[in-house]
Amino acid sequence: MRRAAILLPQVVLAILAGVAVGMLWLAGDDDTGVGGPPTEAVTATGTVVPDAHTFGDPVVAHVDVVVDNRSVDPASVRVDTDFAPYELDGTETVERSDAGATSRIRFTYPLRCVREGCDPTAGTDTIEFPLGRVLYRFQGSQGIAVEVLDWSPIRVTGRVPDTAVSDIRWRANSATLAEPGYRASPLAAAAALLVAALLVAALAAWLAWRLWRPGRDELEQEGPAAAMRSPLERAFDTARAASVNGDTGTRRRALERVSRELEAVGLHQLAADASVLAWSAAGSTADDVDDLSRRSTVALDGGGAA
Repeated sequence: MRRAAILLPQVVLAILAGVAVGMLWLAGDDDTGVGGPPTEAVTATGTVVPDAHTFGDPVVAHVDVVVDNRSVDPASVRVDTDFAPYELDGTETVERSDAGATSRIRFTYPLRCVREGCDPTAGTDTIEFPLGRVLYRFQGSQGIAVEVLDWSPIRVTGRVPDTAVSDIRWRANSATLAEPGYRASPLAAAAALLVAALLVAALAAWLAWRLWRPGRDELEQEGPAAAMRSPLERAFDTARAASVNGDTGTRRRALERVSRELEAVGLHQLAADASVLAWSAAGSTADDVDDLSRRSTVALDGGGAA
């Protein structure tokens, strides 16, 4: 009995020690995931280089993500962020390096801003990008986890100081200009030009009429007696004058007129002769016209063609 009394406390102490060791082992080897991954499984840092620049200069934004690849899948890491008012000025690049259980991933974004919102209003302004997100998945999990991405501020300096315009000594006169003056009234000048254009057009029409009515002046100079002559006689008078003073074109038109008048009185053969004479290569002479006139007179007096 004395021996059992001595061994009983020792057994109880051994059992309690075993239970304590087992609980410690279970706490250190628990992989059920109920408590979630360690807080340092993913870290993300956003920086801009340079963090101070002049308006319009290019900058580069970096997102550095460090993950514990034993619990996080490095290939699943993505960045969701907004660089407003800056805009992407090139191609995004991604670089990854692994060192044991640690994976480092760098996302690089070339940026530039040359529009309203980036220009400093008071010499130098500070711009802060909105909070971004780093998305990733745990090993063996399909769910998406999120890490908040905070950006460091950027200082932007203007290219032109605020006093650049106010310091300029402008050479300007704000006096109101006088109304323009004219030597002649624009309306009167336009009317005069219109009348001149009409006169020129009338002169051109009169000259064209003169060219198509050869010998008209000579007939008008003969007075009332010429008005009593027949159209055939006046045509012969024009042909005689053209054969002496006219050029080839005038003579041909005059003889064609004679041919038409001969046709009108029924002397068809003489009309054909007049047309042949008009287009003769040798040209017509006053004698040719007189001979044609004499033959037409004989034909009319005799009642037939000569």
